[in-house]
Parts: sequence; C-alpha cells; structure tokens
Amino acid sequence: MPRRHALASAGWLLLVGACSFRVSCGERTLDTAKGEQAIAAWLEQTLELPAAVTCPRGVKQRAGDTYECQAQVTGVPMRVKVTQADDRGNVHMELVEGYVLAARLEKVIAARLAEQLEVETTVQCGDRLRPSVPGATFSCTATSPQGETLDLAVTIKDGENNVDFEIVRPPTPTPH
Repeated sequence: MPRRHALASAGWLLLVGACSFRVSCGERTLDTAKGEQAIAAWLEQTLELPAAVTCPRGVKQRAGDTYECQAQVTGVPMRVKVTQADDRGNVHMELVEGYVLAARLEKVIAARLAEQLEVETTVQCGDRLRPSVPGATFSCTATSPQGETLDLAVTIKDGENNVDFEIVRPPTPTPH
C-alpha cells in the first residue's frame, strides 16, 4: 500500500436526530419510566449498541418544560434533553452532546482511503463510541486485503462530529 499523506474530513459521523414520543400516564406527571424505555430503544436503534437510561421521577406535565435523563452506552455517559411538546405527555428528545460512532467513522475513513490510495481497506478505531470533544485525538488502523497496515491519527475538529485523519508514518530506521 502506498504510504502517502492523507487528510480528510469525515464529518457528521453520528447524525443522531431527535425523536418524539408520548409518556403521559393519564395523570398530571409524566411516566418517565416509559420515557426511559423509549429513550433506550431510540439510542439502541440509532447507535446499534445497548443503552441504559435513568430519568427523574415526578416530572409535572407542562408544555415547554425540559428535563434531562442520564444514559450509559458501552460505558460512555450521555445526557438526553427531553422537552415537553404539550401538557398531554408528548415529548421530544435529543442528545445534549455529540458523539463519534466508530462503525460510521470506520466506513467513512475506508471510503476516503479507497479514493485517495486506490486500495480497499478495513479500518478499526477501537472504542465503539466516544464523546465528540474538539481537539481530542485517537488512533485507527487500516488494513489491506494483503495484510499491510497503516496507522492513522484522528483528531476531532468540533462538537459537530467533524474529524480529520492522517496517515502516521512509522519512524525511519537509523542505519547502524
């Protein structure tokens, strides 16, 4: 595999939109246990990873009010903002922070490497989910069908899941 420098933006790696559902139980408080189940199902479907969610109890039904639920996905803590759409238990939910989902990132990097190097690779980026913290860096490895590998340095550019990656050249051996 040629070892040219590659730099690309792999933006929008975790495009988790928002979701709406109904959590009213006929009383003037929300059935947040039902909300926990709905949020967990939404996260699991979107991320393809198991999620556990905890929401506060005793939340009064009031249009426009918000509350936060705490989620854990593969050990990564998440905050989910829930906004009451009306006073009948209809709510809208969204993640408070952005996250980089390795499965999507790996596909984007593999496609960019195929374009730039004209070589198909499989890419592994370790942790399946990580917060999208601007400036954070991590490593990925690209492997060709012949077993050749490239080490990649990935940098998160912003909280919107835009990243740059580049091929890290191994140190040149010094002659003895």
